Amino acid sequence: MATISIDYDSNGDVELILGKKDDTCLNQAAQQASPSSEQEKLAKYNVGPLSVKVKEVRLRVSSLKLISSSSYFQAMLEGSGFREGEELKEHGFVEIKLLDLEDEPTAMLIILGILYGNNVQVPIELDLPTLEKVAVLVDKYQWHA
Repeated sequence: MATISIDYDSNGDVELILGKKDDTCLNQAAQQASPSSEQEKLAKYNVGPLSVKVKEVRLRVSSLKLISSSSYFQAMLEGSGFREGEELKEHGFVEIKLLDLEDEPTAMLIILGILYGNNVQVPIELDLPTLEKVAVLVDKYQWHA
């Protein structure tokens, strides 16, 4: 299984995990129906200039960066009642799975590139579908500022 791991912050205490939802029943049915179902589990993503097929993308980031840039992550990581915030306080590290269809890794790489000032990951021009994916994530995770 191919996994892409990117460290935005080598001392980061949050790992964002993006990929397809693991629906065990559907995966078992697909394996019985098709011998090449393993290939179907892999998603094709454009990561910078590369086009790769991966099962998941892991992004190591700082909770402080997420909290200061997003009220969504602020509520999740600082508020009470969220498993992620409690785990971060107890263990000093937390994995957050972002497995919804709109949690598109290419768009997340662009947003984190902007947050971390990494010009390599921020294209000068975006096509309309990519811009839409970025806008959806900005709205969903409240990165409007």
